[in-house]
Amino acid sequence: MPDCNRGIKAGAVSGLIFGIISPFFTLLASYNSSTYDLSYSYIVPTFVTGIIFYPILGSFFGLIFAGLYEKLMGDISTVKGVVLSTFFWVIISLFPTLLISSFTRSYGMLNIQIIVTLIGFTLYGFVFGMVYDRFKPTPIPEPMEIRRCTNCGRVIPNDSRICPYCGKKF
Repeated sequence: MPDCNRGIKAGAVSGLIFGIISPFFTLLASYNSSTYDLSYSYIVPTFVTGIIFYPILGSFFGLIFAGLYEKLMGDISTVKGVVLSTFFWVIISLFPTLLISSFTRSYGMLNIQIIVTLIGFTLYGFVFGMVYDRFKPTPIPEPMEIRRCTNCGRVIPNDSRICPYCGKKF
C-alpha cells in the first residue's frame, strides 16, 4: 500500500529545499546568454517563485513516487528518486526544450541548459530520496510476553526451561 502522506511530506520539504537553491541553477543555465541577470529584481522573484512553486510540484512528485515506489528499480530511496526525477526531466524539460529549439532554430544555449536541468533534476531526486527516508515511520515494537515462574513468581526469560532463581523445571 503506498504511503501517500510520507510522499507528500517528503515532496514538499525537498521541493522547498530545491526552491531555495533554484535561482542558482537558473543563473547557471542562463550564464553568457542575454537573460543572465544578477540584479535584485531578478533574483528575488525567482527565489520567491521557487519557494512557492517547488513545494507544490514536489508534493505531486512525492505522491507519484509513493504510488510507484515498489515498481521503481533500485533498492534505496535515493536511487529510486533519481530514476523517477530523471524520467520527469525527460518529459518536463528535455522534450519541450528540444521541440522549442527545433521550431525557433535557436541552439546556442541548448547544451548548457540541458546539462544544468539534468543536474538539477538528478539532485532533486537524490534530495527527495534522502528526505523520503527521513519520514519513514518508526516501527512499534511488539510487547514482549512476560513469563513468571510458577513456583517463586519471579519474572524469568521466555526460553528458560529452569527457573534461575528457585531451580524449578518447566
